[in-house]
Amino acid sequence: MEDYYDLLGQQTRRNGPRPVSFRVACLYLMVVGVFAVFALRIIYLQALQGTEYQTMADANRLRTVMVNPPRGIIYDRNGVELVHNVPTYNVMIVPAYVPDDVDEVEDLAESREWQLYTLLSELTGVQVTTTVRMEPSLSTKLRYQAPGVHDLSAPSDQVLVPVETRGIRQIVAAASTFEPFQPVLIKANIERELAQRIEELRPWLPGVEIRVLPAREYPTGALTNHLVGYMGPLPNDSYLNYGYEKNDRVGYAGVEAEMEKELSGTKGVTTYEVDVAGQPIRAVGPATSPVAGLNVHLTVDLRLQAAATHALTNTISTIKRLWGIELYQGAVIAMDPRSGEVLAMVSIPTYDNNRFANRIDLDYYQSLLEDLYNPLINHAISGQYPPGSTFKLVTASGALEDGVISKDRYIVGEGTIYIENKYAPNDPGRAQPLYCWYREGHGSLNVVGGLAQSCNIFFYKVGGGFPEQRIEGLGNERLAWYAEQFGFGTRQGIDLIGEAPGHIPTARWKRLTYGESWSTGDTYNMAVGQGFVTATPLQVLNMAATVANGGTLYRPQVVHHLTDALGNVVRSESDGTITSVTNPDGQPVLSPRTEEEMRLVFQPEVIRWLEVSPQNIALVQEGMRRAVTDGTAEGASLDDHGIHVAGKTGTAEFCDNLAIQQGWCRTGWPLPYHAWFVAYAPYEDPEVAVMAFVYNGGEGSAVAVPIVRQFLEAYFQVGKYAPAGSTEG
Repeated sequence: MEDYYDLLGQQTRRNGPRPVSFRVACLYLMVVGVFAVFALRIIYLQALQGTEYQTMADANRLRTVMVNPPRGIIYDRNGVELVHNVPTYNVMIVPAYVPDDVDEVEDLAESREWQLYTLLSELTGVQVTTTVRMEPSLSTKLRYQAPGVHDLSAPSDQVLVPVETRGIRQIVAAASTFEPFQPVLIKANIERELAQRIEELRPWLPGVEIRVLPAREYPTGALTNHLVGYMGPLPNDSYLNYGYEKNDRVGYAGVEAEMEKELSGTKGVTTYEVDVAGQPIRAVGPATSPVAGLNVHLTVDLRLQAAATHALTNTISTIKRLWGIELYQGAVIAMDPRSGEVLAMVSIPTYDNNRFANRIDLDYYQSLLEDLYNPLINHAISGQYPPGSTFKLVTASGALEDGVISKDRYIVGEGTIYIENKYAPNDPGRAQPLYCWYREGHGSLNVVGGLAQSCNIFFYKVGGGFPEQRIEGLGNERLAWYAEQFGFGTRQGIDLIGEAPGHIPTARWKRLTYGESWSTGDTYNMAVGQGFVTATPLQVLNMAATVANGGTLYRPQVVHHLTDALGNVVRSESDGTITSVTNPDGQPVLSPRTEEEMRLVFQPEVIRWLEVSPQNIALVQEGMRRAVTDGTAEGASLDDHGIHVAGKTGTAEFCDNLAIQQGWCRTGWPLPYHAWFVAYAPYEDPEVAVMAFVYNGGEGSAVAVPIVRQFLEAYFQVGKYAPAGSTEG
């Protein structure tokens, strides 16, 4: 046998290896190719697209849940809650976990998807599919009217308009296109019992979940709505870059909007592993706890806010009933002239911010938008009106400081003066007459008497000059400069959104806007707060507060301080960090009580110090005091209660778009008037300044003065506001 193998080996060495057949070679190449393709595919899937598929797998397996923090509470200066959080139950659905077996059945109604939608619809009342129905609307401004129902040439109060209600199926379909793993809202603010019922049925409701979210409740309602504001859905997707989710709500107005960053807090994050139906199995990885939003403590006193609201609304209601005047818009603001703290701020007409607590009520919101008097606007800071005679405080201060007049300079206040026509100086018939509100004339007055009697002729001459009596006049440029000193023509910087700048005209502005040169008559109008001059009620108040405190223009503030969830006073820095406020002993300040702690917590901010001497400001103060003792504002006197008040009335002609629309500006008829009054007290040591404005209110002395008097009675607790059992009662 060994000889046989030796012979076989020798034969093999002589003849060489047997050649591989072509078929075997092709088979080898095919096997190698298949393995190469598999290898390349593995490399492509794992090395090049591994991250993408891992992300898709994790998105299908893991769910990241954002945990909403408690939103900060808003308090008045005495700790009274102006807004707080209440739990709401929202029905959400994750599109990715909705059964998708439509292609496997012949009838859509037999699919598990449709059965899910049907059950959810029975529970929530939301339609399965989108429906469109015709409903009546009181708005005649909507462009659509049902054909054949109403004549387009004769609009009816009952106009049928199409109202579309999105169904569950369309909501899910729209969301599944872009973010299938993000929960979308089906119905908000359901009853707690219904939320529990849905939780019990979750095994039969794949992808459906109940989210408990905090909603805002405003216990003081219309009393503080323009200050506090309201919340609504994200206005744009840019909020998503700052940690918000699509279903979140943010502040839309007032402090809710201004302090959104501080109030909102920081969301917590928890990651869950879920099953095929989207039900959580277990938490994965570390969870981040939410950080509660900061609490905001305002400078506003709710008691004074209520008094201001009552004074404004009660006076307006009385005048409407007695005189039949259309009065629907007005404002009252009170401020501490020593610091710029806003003590009360009222704007009417108003609205109910609780109607926006969970969602925007579109019908109600539409009615507010269509209201001619704009109830959604805070007219105290956003309304721009001619300030009328209240502006004479600026004219008097500037004329005294520039030496146009002095304390002893007396000027005749005739009932009527005439400005000659520069193109026809020798034709008296073409001269422009200017009138005082008191047509018989006030006679000879100095600046104190001019302010007390609010003599238009006096300030026409002081502001624009009167060559016939050798009065040079302050002039429009210097008048504009002093107006800007007092804060007119620019925003005051109050910590509320929507503040308007008002307007102080210049010769250059008129030339660019109207293509006309500045005239002497423009300066005369400007000197008494008419013509092109407009101001916000806040600016008028701050002017008076600046006079009251001797010449310091403070930035108005409504936010006093912030506290964290533990009650510690904190400060929000510009870079977003939160730092604690500590007393000199290094201890955190919980509730500021002492003057030293108050200085640590709240810092008044000075805009500027007026370039007007204390002596000249004192003369303006004296004129305001005389207006109350024996001038146009005698109705504001509280001398019987031992409180000395100083103030300035204003009656401003106007003809804006609303007045034209209402037919108040008619040829041959007097223009309508706004009513103004601004005051401070006590005269010797001012601690409160208050302003009242009534749109189309008429005489300031008749309409605005009683409002301010009522507020001052409430502030000092005298008269009908005296405590029970006191002699004042």
